[in-house]
Amino acid sequence: MAFDLIGLFTNTLAIQLLTVVIIIILTYLVVRFYRIIITRIAGTVPSGLIASLQQIGSWAIWVLGVIIVLNTLDVPILLLLVLLFLGGLTMITAYRHILTDMAASQFVSTYQPFKVGEWIEVQDYYGRVIERNLIQTKILTPDNEIVIIPNSTLLRRSVINRTRSGALRIQIPVVVSTEIDLCPPPSDRQPCQTGPDNF
Repeated sequence: MAFDLIGLFTNTLAIQLLTVVIIIILTYLVVRFYRIIITRIAGTVPSGLIASLQQIGSWAIWVLGVIIVLNTLDVPILLLLVLLFLGGLTMITAYRHILTDMAASQFVSTYQPFKVGEWIEVQDYYGRVIERNLIQTKILTPDNEIVIIPNSTLLRRSVINRTRSGALRIQIPVVVSTEIDLCPPPSDRQPCQTGPDNF
């Protein structure tokens, strides 16, 4: 009886099934760990992108786990790998602009042409930087308009940092009416002289 029990747990099928169970458990734990990491970095990523990253990453980890399980069970996976490769190319093509913006964000963070709070000019937009994340940079214009600039645009266009170039110039128009009497009151006993030299 004991010999049969030992043989049951030592045959090839039992070992394969045990390996499959271990792989599924490890895949589940890796997915949970991945979701925790993505949630921790949520401060630097827009909230809409967090859900997409969690979903795409979780599916990719589960697909990898299934491939390992099928390989363990000696199931041919060549067709599955070809389909996954084509699906990956499709995803990269669909998200190419976002990936470009994320790569551009790393260059902006490294070289730091501007910081949050500084006044910059990009293309035809001028304003104060109020937010910068992995995908885009937001500036607030003097007219209280929020302009969202993709990070990839910051690499392709010239960025003028008005804050670092010196003090900001403020122009205040002053209009003086010609009806204003510029002569002193009569009690000062000074003659009233009008002319361009007195201005």
